[in-house]
Amino acid sequence: MLAYAEKILHLYHCLNTELVPSNTATGAIRIAANPIAVRFILPKAIERFRNIFPRVEIILMERADDEIQGAIRDGIADLGVTDLLPEGVKWEPFVSISLSDSGKSVLNIYYIYSDRSLMEGPVKDFILTSKTAL
Repeated sequence: MLAYAEKILHLYHCLNTELVPSNTATGAIRIAANPIAVRFILPKAIERFRNIFPRVEIILMERADDEIQGAIRDGIADLGVTDLLPEGVKWEPFVSISLSDSGKSVLNIYYIYSDRSLMEGPVKDFILTSKTAL
């Protein structure tokens, strides 16, 4: 239920942003993601985010799963996207992928982040925008 409420609130925010031309959100988001996410999951989310927040730069870094958590911890990336369930950092589910009609999850993808990066507007906006884009 909370996930639906988040989507509704974010859709309202996106609608307001698209209708009001004074969108002045700026900054950059550094995303460290595994090859699967870079090629197949993030392009649609990034496209949607750029349509709504054109002045926010996205820096996408392709990393191995075992390097992503360190990039978050070391402050190299603001947000990580990985299929390894992380330990020692904040995380939340991003998307579950099923390759069959059974509906059983084959691959779970997670966001990982530090407390400091989640408090920044563009990172939070990216997470919410990508959830509504997929």
